[in-house]
Amino acid sequence: MPFVVLPSCVPATLGSLALIALWDPLPLAFLHIGGVPLVEYSNGWWKALAAVATLPLTLWGPLLLAVTYAYYTRRRGETVA
Repeated sequence: MPFVVLPSCVPATLGSLALIALWDPLPLAFLHIGGVPLVEYSNGWWKALAAVATLPLTLWGPLLLAVTYAYYTRRRGETVA
C-alpha cells in the first residue's frame, strides 16, 4: 500500500465506523426494535417526516465507508514518485 493512501484511509474508515455506531440504531427505533427512546408523535405524518429527515444521517456512515473503499482501490496501485 502506498504511503499516501494510509493517512487518508485510516481516519476515514474510523470516522465512518463511528458514524455507523452513532446513527444506525436510529432506524431500528422507528420499528420499536432498538433501545433508542423516541418521542410520541401526534400524527403519523410527523413520524414519517422525522424518518425522512434522519435518513441522510443514517446513510452518512455507510456511504463514507463505501467512498473510502473506492478511494483505496483506486489509489492502491499507484506509486509515489
